[in-house]
Amino acid sequence: MCRKLVLCLLVTTVVISCRERDTDKKTVPTTFRDNINVESTLLKLSIIRIEKEIFESKNRNEIANVFDKYPEFAEKFLKRSQYPNDSILVNAFYQLSKNKSIDSIYRICNEVFRDFHNEGLQFQNAFQELAKYDKQFKFPVIYTIITGMGNDMLVNDSMVVVGLEFFLAAKSRYKPQLPLYMLKRYRKEYIVPMAISVVSSKYNNTDYLDNSLLAEMIYFGKSYYFVEKLIPSLSDTIIAGYENAVLEDVKKNQKLIWAHFIEKKLLFETKNEVTNRYVGERPTTFEIGNNCPGRIGRWLGWQIVRAYADRNPKLSLMDIMKEKDAKKILTQSRYKPKN
Repeated sequence: MCRKLVLCLLVTTVVISCRERDTDKKTVPTTFRDNINVESTLLKLSIIRIEKEIFESKNRNEIANVFDKYPEFAEKFLKRSQYPNDSILVNAFYQLSKNKSIDSIYRICNEVFRDFHNEGLQFQNAFQELAKYDKQFKFPVIYTIITGMGNDMLVNDSMVVVGLEFFLAAKSRYKPQLPLYMLKRYRKEYIVPMAISVVSSKYNNTDYLDNSLLAEMIYFGKSYYFVEKLIPSLSDTIIAGYENAVLEDVKKNQKLIWAHFIEKKLLFETKNEVTNRYVGERPTTFEIGNNCPGRIGRWLGWQIVRAYADRNPKLSLMDIMKEKDAKKILTQSRYKPKN
């Protein structure tokens, strides 16, 4: 089953070349000081630019001090305790910071993510919205890092770690070793939606005894819907991960797409290979047509969840996320494409 959202820790390697390092800028951990009061809960977003502290360190002791300064980051992201001693981890990052071939990535990240302000505001607004639904929610700390194409993202209750070099897109020739259809989603505008989609898994109730394609579709559909409600300004193209022309084509042909699922009796199919064809990562869903994008089942699940929400206006976002009966969601949605 692929119901657990896997958007973090994609491990890739690249061959990189040399460039001089920019050392003019001082390290300034960012805190959004505009406190947000939601139901009397004081919430504040902190953004810590780990890569600046590491790349501007003058020696190994200063790098060791970074790990001491942020012990949760060092443990949960770098797995510090798994090393026989700190010197192994410290040396690795010291060599990384002095490696001229890595340095050009650091320079480009400084240009593209100069202050991470837009992303910070989007995180803050999304978390503020979530706090309206979950009164126990606390803002995780946002860490940015450069790992030399090690890890792209980690999300848990207390922290979000973003590997900036993964999201440089056309600004750099250094790219993760991923297929082009996936690489298109590794741009800066996808950072916050990707993180929020991982956050959604905490609230996305599902029946793990239901191995049907429909259950997978509804699970991902609820994840998309969660992102949509927490970041209402976000375009459908970013949520779905489709380019505009592709999404318009999907919308235009959604009646044919839905007909394919019905005529082939796919909704209650439980074979993994069938499920993966429609919700798994693929460039194209060839079974429907040469122009039908991959992950089309996720998009279709999103439309069903949207229709279900429209038919049940009294349900809150959390009510919808808690509903684990995929068949009930489909039935009550009365989903029927118009075109």
